[in-house]
Amino acid sequence: MPDQGPETMSSEPVTRSGEQNQSVSLNKSKMLSICGGGLCICFFLPWINSFLGAPSGFDLAKEGKQFAFLWSLPICCALTVAAGLAKRFQKEVALFTGLVPFFILIWGLDQAGKELFQILSVGGYAGLGLGLVMIIVALRLK
Repeated sequence: MPDQGPETMSSEPVTRSGEQNQSVSLNKSKMLSICGGGLCICFFLPWINSFLGAPSGFDLAKEGKQFAFLWSLPICCALTVAAGLAKRFQKEVALFTGLVPFFILIWGLDQAGKELFQILSVGGYAGLGLGLVMIIVALRLK
């Protein structure tokens, strides 16, 4: 095996002061963009199981004015990804985007009561999980 000099032995890349912290932030930024994309996918997954079927957020949002606020979820997801690409304001946008599924849950609990947890489906639970991850990662983003 060829002799490796001290420059290649280090597990961390040799960078100027401060650049290493920036690369960590870039990874968190990418994670926020991935979570934003995943949350947008959850918008199209079934949110609830009922005797009428398993509507997604998209199906509910198309129903009319009562559910029009649900369009905020994919819009906020797109803004999170766009902020990550622009490398500006992603922390703030991602924090808000992560809270949107919880605002929707609170509204749903107000409408359906605690029975909502009995009919909540994969899209609802996945959306809440991704929203929580987005909040945690955004709070750790510099």
